[in-house]
Amino acid sequence: MKNLKLNIQHSTPNTQHQHAVHPPNPHFTLIELLVVLGIVIIIFSISLPAFLTMTKGQSVEIAARTIGSKLNAVRAYAITHREYTALVFITDESVSNNRYNYRAYRPCIVSSSGVFESWVQDEKWEYFPTSTALLSLSNSSTITSVEDDKVFGNGITKDLIGVIFKSTGDCLGSRKTVVVGEGVYINNALKQLNADNTIDITVDMYTGRVSYGSD
Repeated sequence: MKNLKLNIQHSTPNTQHQHAVHPPNPHFTLIELLVVLGIVIIIFSISLPAFLTMTKGQSVEIAARTIGSKLNAVRAYAITHREYTALVFITDESVSNNRYNYRAYRPCIVSSSGVFESWVQDEKWEYFPTSTALLSLSNSSTITSVEDDKVFGNGITKDLIGVIFKSTGDCLGSRKTVVVGEGVYINNALKQLNADNTIDITVDMYTGRVSYGSD
């Protein structure tokens, strides 16, 4: 029994000489956090204008490329189906929904004189990216008696501007220039936001070829 007691006593750890080891304090002080926050705010305020400018510039580029691709698709449809086909744009201020004015476009089938016949099957209204718009369409064709009960109202027809492709693929009328840029429709008027950021899309009257720029 004595030996057992001694063994137990020797096996008891000596706590008198143990010292607690504390890890270094990982927390930041309030002043350090405020300094970091201030630096982040300064960097953000400097970079934000450049970021917004870049984003708007990309939106105009996307809008122009999208309209150019849609014009090519409409021309291809006219050739394939041997029908006069138009890409129409809404610029009628009597349309109450601002979502459509200078921002919406849709392909339709027309007569040789430009009278609306029907919408191209499976095609819906599409829209320019936010803060971009159709600024102008030179030498535009007029598509008459366009029907859309949802947009115009039951039984109401509108005359819209657009680009008409003949069944041979060439453009009806003279050369067209579609100008896309930064713009919004507000207070019943189109407002251009940046005159320096525009892209021209031209449609050749003889071949129907779609190109970018004024050449």
